[in-house]
Amino acid sequence: MARAASRRWSDVFLVEQMPRLGMGASTRNSGVIHSGIYYPPGSLKAELCVSGNKMLYEFCEAHRVPHRNCGKLVVAHGAAQEAALEQLAENGRANGVEGLRLVDRAAVRAREPHIEATAALLVPTTGIVSAEDLVKTLAYTPMKSQACWATAAIASTLCAENTANWFAPNLTWSITSCIRCLTRAD
Repeated sequence: MARAASRRWSDVFLVEQMPRLGMGASTRNSGVIHSGIYYPPGSLKAELCVSGNKMLYEFCEAHRVPHRNCGKLVVAHGAAQEAALEQLAENGRANGVEGLRLVDRAAVRAREPHIEATAALLVPTTGIVSAEDLVKTLAYTPMKSQACWATAAIASTLCAENTANWFAPNLTWSITSCIRCLTRAD
């Protein structure tokens, strides 16, 4: 969003509370690229997860962020769990997840010889990404479009007025609204 906004406006700032980018939860997650199989069909989470999955792979490829489209197996141990897999596959298909496929014990063993299961749902759009490299790339991509970062900052006020104040001790600026921030030193 910052990259797109900085193409139109020259006063785009990204605000980070921590002293360095990615010190919070963003670089401490599992690095899983989720497919969208679990969310309720028609929900915003489902829609954003499925579209975000495709966009994330494209972004990682374009910006050389380490990632792998390795897929995953959701395994079943018995008939009751196999029925649940079928429901999960239908849920994923309703959300627009592509390539979902139920596989038998032999296919599971061929892919993952140490897994014992009666069947599995193969989810080919799940993957992994280096969360730290992704955060760094996301942080520096907008800067190529002249956006600026303000670290160790806290957003204290959001107002609808359009001011022309630039980077100052209280960090007030505007695109279509203004955000007032306080640095840790204030």
